[in-house]
Amino acid sequence: MNSKRTVQVGDVFASPLPMNKYGAVKVMDIIGRSYLLGITSYIDEQIPTIESKGVHHILITESIADGLEKPFF
Repeated sequence: MNSKRTVQVGDVFASPLPMNKYGAVKVMDIIGRSYLLGITSYIDEQIPTIESKGVHHILITESIADGLEKPFF
């Protein structure tokens, strides 16, 4: 039996950031052996938990080309 857990759509991973902070990315899609990650709006000095505010919200940014707000992938 394989004890390793496979990565699945919806999984959230902590990511170290500059200035002793952490962010989080969320697996949005899996295509073959590639993963599409969404950057969440979580930024804090603590490693995020699944209950942390912002972990489930994809970061939204304004598009330079058309001025519309879109998810930042």
